[in-house]
Amino acid sequence: AQQQTEKLTALGCEVQLVTDRDALKATLEKSEASVVFLDDPSLADAGPEWVGLVNQRGPSLRVVVLAAADGPRETAYRKHRILYYAVEPFTDGELPDILSAAFRSQERAAAERPSGPSEPISGISITNRYGHRVHLLAAPGLLWRNEGLGALVGQKLLARSLPVLVTAGVANLSPANVLKTATGYDRLMVLLARDAGGLPGSLTRDTKPDFGVDPGDAMNKVTVLTVQPDAMGGLASLDARTTEALADHIVSEMAVY
Repeated sequence: AQQQTEKLTALGCEVQLVTDRDALKATLEKSEASVVFLDDPSLADAGPEWVGLVNQRGPSLRVVVLAAADGPRETAYRKHRILYYAVEPFTDGELPDILSAAFRSQERAAAERPSGPSEPISGISITNRYGHRVHLLAAPGLLWRNEGLGALVGQKLLARSLPVLVTAGVANLSPANVLKTATGYDRLMVLLARDAGGLPGSLTRDTKPDFGVDPGDAMNKVTVLTVQPDAMGGLASLDARTTEALADHIVSEMAVY
């Protein structure tokens, strides 16, 4: 713990070390901390319970679990609200990225939020400057018309003077429907949220997804964008800068294909 404290301090953190539940409770009551790091090897089976205590006493605090490579309690931790389950971050150079994500402001820019009630949207379509028809198909709950990522993508496409068609409702992401949808466009982008143990908001891109069936006419038309979700399993609680970056990436890919 002392070595970890020294490394965090060297990275500009003000660190307060606690070693028992009573000290943790006292710290949560009076501290102005933004992030709680929990050392899983030290806490052992009590670790997930400590996360529950932090969630209860300090609901706005971001929790980072520091785990060993063979840690057996990841599932137990993820039943609570954590920002990141970090495997040996002090040895793999990942800690600065974790700190950057942990200390980002969670304030959302509301000034440009469109008026009116929001609704879930299943997809966004454009015809880009190359004459290509591109469709973004989103997993249920990821895009909303007047808020979050869905609103930003729509705004940024309109800012490029691209004609935008928004489809309300909930998408059917069965392999058969995805491939059928792809045949009607030059490019289909499928947006998913899936826990891969990365930083919330991190994105992976797969241009050759395997749907387990013959893609037929949809061959080479589908790109899957998979985002590491927030602590609640979606994208709504990602900080504003991360959401903006995701929107920029999606819009750029739709516009230049």
